[in-house]
Amino acid sequence: MWRLSYAGVRRDGDIVELVVDRGSEIDLNALAELRLWLASSGPRRYALLVTGSLDFSMQFEAQADIGSEPGLCAIAIVRHSRRSDMIFDTIRSLPRKHALRLELFSERERACQWLREQLQGQG
Repeated sequence: MWRLSYAGVRRDGDIVELVVDRGSEIDLNALAELRLWLASSGPRRYALLVTGSLDFSMQFEAQADIGSEPGLCAIAIVRHSRRSDMIFDTIRSLPRKHALRLELFSERERACQWLREQLQGQG
C-alpha cells in the first residue's frame, strides 16, 4: 500500500482503493495529491473504492470537484452506518461539469462488483 498524507492507496487491476484515515480533511490539495499518485502509478481508466474510516471531512470545493479526474469511471464508498448517507447524497446532488457515478454500499464485495460492472460498461 502506498501512503498519501490522508490515506493509504492500493491498486487491484483497474480498481484503486483509497483507505481514508480517521479525522482526515479532504480538500483540493488532497485531491491533487491523489491525482499525482494516479498519474504516476494508477491505471489510465479506473474506478475508485473508498474504504477505511468515513469519519473525515471534505471541503465544499473538494465535494464539487471529486470525480473530475480523467479516466475515472465510478466511485463506490463502503459505509459502516447509514448516518453518512446524507453527506454523500449532498455530494452526489451538487451541480458539476462532469458526470459523477457515486454509489454507497454496506459490503466491500458488492461495491467491487458494481465497480467492475461500471468499468465493463465504459469499455
